[in-house]
Amino acid sequence: ETSFRITIKNNAAGGGGNDWVLDDINLATCYPNLSMSPKDTATSCTGIAMSLSDTVRSYFNNYGNYCWQKSTDGVNWTSTGVCGTATPVLVNGEYQYVVDTTFVPVAADSGTYYRVSVATTSANLANSSCSVSNNQKIFTKIFNVSCILLNTKVLNFNGTLDGSKATLYWTSQNETNLKNYEIEKSSDGIYFTPIGEVVPSGSPNLASYSFVDPSPVSSYAYYRLKLLSTLDNKTSYSSIVSLYNPNASLKVNVINPFTSDIRMKLLLPASGSVQFNLYNIYGKLIKQEQAQFSQGTSRYTLTGLERLPSGIYILRTFFNNSVTQSKLFKMD
Repeated sequence: ETSFRITIKNNAAGGGGNDWVLDDINLATCYPNLSMSPKDTATSCTGIAMSLSDTVRSYFNNYGNYCWQKSTDGVNWTSTGVCGTATPVLVNGEYQYVVDTTFVPVAADSGTYYRVSVATTSANLANSSCSVSNNQKIFTKIFNVSCILLNTKVLNFNGTLDGSKATLYWTSQNETNLKNYEIEKSSDGIYFTPIGEVVPSGSPNLASYSFVDPSPVSSYAYYRLKLLSTLDNKTSYSSIVSLYNPNASLKVNVINPFTSDIRMKLLLPASGSVQFNLYNIYGKLIKQEQAQFSQGTSRYTLTGLERLPSGIYILRTFFNNSVTQSKLFKMD
């Protein structure tokens, strides 16, 4: 399907316009998400091996067939021959696996696009209607010169949290041919975005730096350094530093409406026990469950609700001293 229609009707008499059954509507897809690395452009020199990577994540575990593809225009794609089958592993409520490819480029490879296509069967990989690529692709730039490798080493990289403000510290050695440090941040440790830059001193010896994140850390955050060369834009990355705010509250995102199961995504600032209470519109407790979760993002499902009559229900989620409440609608 490529489109759908949502119709919302209010049959209440004399409503003031703010009495809808559904306050919030979230749309989600069951297709897998693909995260390419590098994200947009990969650079290298002729004769130096280039490595590409893609992390495949899906709510279901049946997208285990993959194939690397290439294109000269970003529209028409052909297989590189690097195809196979992987076994997805459950990580924080989603099934995932990583596929890599490495090749030694020549000058003619410059301007070529690469991507990964996944499907439920090997036969479906050849059918664009039955395979998924998420339109993510990597553009390659190949320099037909003798490149000098980036030799800068990050000896240590750490951070501290003062209230909700994060400060990062690192020490580097041999900054010859280093253009800058780009600080990247992520909320899940997977998808990173740049938040600032630091210009190096260019010292061949030890050099120390610090950087303050301008945005507060509301729950948890992951940081890494991207090092960029002055000669050929070659990049390298530091290790990842994770920080979390112990005063952050629980966040719950629930798929609404529901039929037989209530599926939700949880964001916890720390590991611990979470209790779920489901009430009907009259305040009667219908179902209660409790489970242990690790810090970060997790998924959970309340099952066995198919016999409940259609109507409005309230889900209250308890974690430490915080409580979240979600208004849900049960459909037959």
